[in-house]
Amino acid sequence: MDEEAPVAPPVPGDFREALEALKRGDFDNFWYERRACWSNIVNEVAFSGDDPESDNVDYVVNNDIMSAVARECSREKLDAAVLDTMSTATTIIGLSVRNAAKISASLPYINGLMRVCKEFANQSAGAFALTALTNLALHSVAHKNLLACGGLPMALGFLHFLDGESNTEIDMGLTSASFICRVVGKEESGPGPDAIKANSKLVEKLLWILTTVLDAGPEGRVIGYHWNPANILSDVATLATSDRNKPLLVDFVLQLVRALELRMDNLRAVRIAIVALSQLSFEPRCKPKFEEYKDRLNVCLDKVITTFPESEADAKRDAQVLKATVNEADRAAAAASAEKKKGGATAFRRVAKAVLGGAALTPNAKDAKPPGHVMISYSWHQQPIATEIEKRLRAAGVKTWFDRNDMGEDVHDSMAYAVTNALVVLVLFSRAYKESVNCRKECEMADFSEKPMIFVKVENGYKQEAWLGLVMGKALWVECTDLAMVDTAFPHLSERITKITSQPFKSLPAPVSTPAVTAATSNSDLPAMLNKIMTQIGEMRADIDELKKAVKALQKA
Repeated sequence: MDEEAPVAPPVPGDFREALEALKRGDFDNFWYERRACWSNIVNEVAFSGDDPESDNVDYVVNNDIMSAVARECSREKLDAAVLDTMSTATTIIGLSVRNAAKISASLPYINGLMRVCKEFANQSAGAFALTALTNLALHSVAHKNLLACGGLPMALGFLHFLDGESNTEIDMGLTSASFICRVVGKEESGPGPDAIKANSKLVEKLLWILTTVLDAGPEGRVIGYHWNPANILSDVATLATSDRNKPLLVDFVLQLVRALELRMDNLRAVRIAIVALSQLSFEPRCKPKFEEYKDRLNVCLDKVITTFPESEADAKRDAQVLKATVNEADRAAAAASAEKKKGGATAFRRVAKAVLGGAALTPNAKDAKPPGHVMISYSWHQQPIATEIEKRLRAAGVKTWFDRNDMGEDVHDSMAYAVTNALVVLVLFSRAYKESVNCRKECEMADFSEKPMIFVKVENGYKQEAWLGLVMGKALWVECTDLAMVDTAFPHLSERITKITSQPFKSLPAPVSTPAVTAATSNSDLPAMLNKIMTQIGEMRADIDELKKAVKALQKA
């Protein structure tokens, strides 16, 4: 007699029990039942309000979905039908900020999804798996392991799909481009920026998909999908964060302005477009584009400033700063003209500062308050450390300028006032500081205005680079990477502030015997720094052209 075929146990109806069955391997020999179990997880997790922070998602991750995925992806022969459903669940689960660290710590999980990508590269299972990894790449905590598992060369190898014939292939290519942007798009050195520059098709297709989606409108379909432009804009903004990438994105200025014009209803898209434009405003090659589209951009920014709800305070603030930046030369010319009419002798210098440094130029700025504060410039990622230092400075009798207490309604003018009237600027630097538009404006204003600066390193392992490395040069810095280190660092800060301002503290703590002060740059860094300086000098020609325009405007006035 023939041996009877094995009978599969019943598929659990509850997604929790289905997950446990997959982890135990109850259905290892039954592909249909495994797919049914994954379908239960999809129905309860992936589509439960599309909320990646839901209790269901939390339950699935805490109960080790990583093991179930790794088990499925480690089979000798993979089953596309099962993987389609499994990867659908992981695409949503990978969005969770709360669980990203736990998921990305599982190398078998990442390696398993990468195997699916490679073996089913031009099929839906591979596309879903790549989307899952790309969603995980939204979280910086995952970048290290995604790179360690070979994510960058894998994604680079898929870029040829950008020229594919089917929607699935083109989607695979675009998702690969998005993965690359998210994992290495902010980097200033290493293989990431080199790969982005070498693969011009990545930037070209990113511009194409953004333009096409904006042309299609909210209800239009592109390669078979409804696209949220905010997702594409997010990749553009990520690339724009790196000074290495900014020159590659000059042609994006128009499409970013169009995104504001056409999708003012999409608040997330507006927020991200403003951030991307703000980053590109630092690139000299983009200045002619900003000048060309200035009037259109001003209309959009005014609408954000005046009509957006208070819940969008960050977007309103960023719009204010960007508008001031875009109109800087006009503001400088107007202020200089006013100075000239009043018989002021410093009009030219003020124009130069406006164009090159963005300093405050309001004629009555000197009448606002007497100068003499310590300005604390920091990223909100390190707000607890900044708050503690500011509190101790005030307790020691030092007058401070701290955004939480002193920021006015006009953010740009407030920052400019803070720098202009500072005796010293305390720069709490980190990766987040280097990537922040407002932090960069504050620091470069202070540098151009030749304000004394004291640098405080507030992130372990971060090494200053790009524009921040140029500003810091070989300056010394004080280390204070967590609240516990404030006790050690504060005496050194107080001592240096006293030397600069000649104003002794009421209560000056004595520095500890082992200095917490470190050199910013070693001799081995000097060749790279010199190259950066030479590049910066070359790019300043565009700024000089802007200065000439402002001088001509002054002469006409």
